[in-house]
Amino acid sequence: MFKLIRLFLLTSLLSALIIIAVIVHSRQSEIKRLIDYAENQNVKLAQSFSNTIWPHFSAYAALASTFHVKELQRRLETSEIRDALRVVTANLPVIKVKIYNLEGLTVYSTDPTEIGENQSDNAGFYSAARMGVPASKLTFRDTISSFEKEVHDRDLVESYLSLRSSSGVIEGVFELYTDVTPLLGAIKRSTINQVYGLVLIFGLLYGILIFTVWRADRKIKYQYQDITEKNEALQHEIYERSQIEYALKKAHDELDQRVEERTKELTIEIAERKHTEAEVRKHRTQLVKLGAVNIMGELATSLAHELNQPLTVISGCAQRCLSELRSHQVLADKFEDIVEQMAEQSYRASEIIRRVRSFIKKGEQEKEATDINETIQDLSGLLLSDASDHGADVAFELADYLPTVIANPFQLQQVVLNLVHNGIESMSESKVTNPLITIFTRVSELEGIEVSVHNKGKALEVTDMDKVFESFYTTKATGLGMGLAICRSIIEDHGGRLWVNSSSETGTSFLFTVPVRRRVKGEPSHDR
Repeated sequence: MFKLIRLFLLTSLLSALIIIAVIVHSRQSEIKRLIDYAENQNVKLAQSFSNTIWPHFSAYAALASTFHVKELQRRLETSEIRDALRVVTANLPVIKVKIYNLEGLTVYSTDPTEIGENQSDNAGFYSAARMGVPASKLTFRDTISSFEKEVHDRDLVESYLSLRSSSGVIEGVFELYTDVTPLLGAIKRSTINQVYGLVLIFGLLYGILIFTVWRADRKIKYQYQDITEKNEALQHEIYERSQIEYALKKAHDELDQRVEERTKELTIEIAERKHTEAEVRKHRTQLVKLGAVNIMGELATSLAHELNQPLTVISGCAQRCLSELRSHQVLADKFEDIVEQMAEQSYRASEIIRRVRSFIKKGEQEKEATDINETIQDLSGLLLSDASDHGADVAFELADYLPTVIANPFQLQQVVLNLVHNGIESMSESKVTNPLITIFTRVSELEGIEVSVHNKGKALEVTDMDKVFESFYTTKATGLGMGLAICRSIIEDHGGRLWVNSSSETGTSFLFTVPVRRRVKGEPSHDR
């Protein structure tokens, strides 16, 4: 009920404000129409004055500035203008007239004391004299002098109108004060009537409100009784719901037990999955070790070639120095032990290099019949894991029914792993959106099986494409420059070749071939 009353009061207040605004707007509109009407009448009067009287006095108005104020008030033209205006304004509500020349000097006024005053700074005069636009406003005067006498408490429309020559040139300004007191009084009475009507309407509305409150009070009593009955029904429903909640709790406990059993099952599954992963890491470790062995092989070969000759020279020089010292007995006691150590260490270094090269040759693994697709698929878990760590993905486009090749599967996996990892790093450095590595396999009629590892990273420069497979050459800030050189050595050891295609439009592809295994006559086919 109280919300209803508050809503009604707010609505009533809003309606009252709107109605008051409408009344104010209506009053302002009526007053504007009154001003427009008076201005139109004054414009007609000014035109009549311009056509009939002004031609006789325009020359006088132009010379009025040369006369003294007292002389201007006593001149014959002042009386003539007064008489002429009485005829023109007869039976009209015009109670005061003033005439100005273009300099703003008051040439004539119904109040003689105002003749000779300058009104050039008056906004109405400026609008009529300079812009040729009539200017009117509503004003109230306690006292104002008319043609005959002073009048009091009058509402007037004050208009400034241009006086033009027969050619349309502005020669002066006509100021008229039109008495609109009766008309404005009618507007006031109309406004009062509207206010009385508003009060009557609001009285009726508040009567309706009181009646509505009385009806609402009766309805509230009825609703209170209804609520009491519903509360009793609600208590009964609460009891029934408590029984349902007990049953739900029992079902929840049973569900917890089932979740616990399922959790145990999932724990076993997770353990098995971890074991499968304890295996993937082991495979990865084996491949890393294989890469390290390959790198050691390249390094040992290079070191053996580069260091063997200097060590031989050092050994020879040491032997010669030792021989000279022994033959001439020159400082033999001081240098003999040192030179003997030089010879011993040179021999020891040569022996170390020999043993490293022997170890690497022993570590070479044998080749066997290999399915390249199967070899790559066995590596997929490791590749996807490596790519995921860098926010990338790997796709496999493997041809069906590839023939087998004679190869070392672990070495081929090392090549693929190296090429994929290089591609992932290239895309990471290039900040490629949605980085993707795609591995293709197909049959090459001339060269056997062709494998392609494609990435969307930055294209290689032409000079890099020529040198990228050389030992110790790298485009990476932290690379050793051995990875691709080892890959090339592995592929060439299998009788194939490794090369690169790169462009800014398609990305970069590393491709290698492995010859197809030739079956011995009478041997069954194992190709899929």
